[in-house]
Amino acid sequence: MNNISPLRMNRIFTLIAIAVTLASCASSKFRPPTKEDKPLFAAINELIKHPDNAKAQNDLRYFHDQSVSRHENAAVTYKNSNDPNRWDRIINEYNALQTIYTATQAVPNATAYVQPKSFLTELESAREDAAEYFYREGHRSAGEESRKGDLRAHELFKRANAYIPGYKDALQLSKEAYENSIVNVMVGPVREDDPLFFREWDDETRYRSDYYQDALVRELGGKTAAYTSARFFTDYEASKENVRPDWVLDVEWDRISPSTGIPSSSSRSLSKKIQVGKDSTGKPVYEVATGTLTLYNRNVSVNATIDFRLWEVYSKKTIQTNSVSERVEWNEQYATYNGDKRALTDEDRALLRRRNFDRGPSKTQVMDALMRKMFPELRSKIIQLVSNS
Repeated sequence: MNNISPLRMNRIFTLIAIAVTLASCASSKFRPPTKEDKPLFAAINELIKHPDNAKAQNDLRYFHDQSVSRHENAAVTYKNSNDPNRWDRIINEYNALQTIYTATQAVPNATAYVQPKSFLTELESAREDAAEYFYREGHRSAGEESRKGDLRAHELFKRANAYIPGYKDALQLSKEAYENSIVNVMVGPVREDDPLFFREWDDETRYRSDYYQDALVRELGGKTAAYTSARFFTDYEASKENVRPDWVLDVEWDRISPSTGIPSSSSRSLSKKIQVGKDSTGKPVYEVATGTLTLYNRNVSVNATIDFRLWEVYSKKTIQTNSVSERVEWNEQYATYNGDKRALTDEDRALLRRRNFDRGPSKTQVMDALMRKMFPELRSKIIQLVSNS
């Protein structure tokens, strides 16, 4: 015990305290760590309730050593393997062995049948071995001096710290590796390659293409590097803040295809009883206002694709390209009326105030509707692209 560090001793004593607490809960029913351990734990739980059960005593003798040997042999097998998940498997085996020990300790006079052994030291040693393995692998990946190497190092140092919280300087090295992996990505203006489409449709002055550029940068996390190891800037921000981009993301509208259906119309007669005065006896006098409302309908749809390309500033090489496609639809209505306007409802008057089909949806309406549908997939694909590059 003299060679065990104080930190490790504290962890072992903590685990012992937990084990003692669990073992003292004699009324609890212990659960087997694996299905192969069910016969053993059936005997343990029976003996906790009925210590004199002869069959359960014999089952404990038989199944205890069998289960312990199986888990010990499995731990040795994993130690000698190249299984990338071997450390978790080794720890699982020692956790199972410690569960067997804790449960057996709860059996009255258990040492009369078996010799329970604690595996806390082996469990702690396996955690330390795992932490050290991933710590060394983290240093190896960081030494590659590449973005992918830094990203691997970030994850490896995190895993080392997960096995032993506070292990060496793993947490700090994980943060440093992530910071080293971050690239500056300049998001260019969202370009349009089909201006004729927008000249034919209403090109409202409210439309601003840089709004989508700003919105996309915000969706990608901006300068926070919250979603992936990259900071995103508009070209204006990069220039203003004197940021030298590593990569550039070009975004362009492509294949914007509007389609308008054949207009249809339907008419309905309106009538409304209107009070126009009172007679000599004071009773209301009514007359009926009538008219014909003609309703015109037209379906409008737009199919569009946004292409994006990520490329490296230094080499000018394309890193990756991808696209997102969507479709939006409208049903346009307006109405005309012939007759006594007193028969109209508020809803009818609203239809009459609408413009006809001469101009179609505005550019702002089209682009906003498309972007609302496209942004979630666009953001997801760009983040995935940057993360994997």
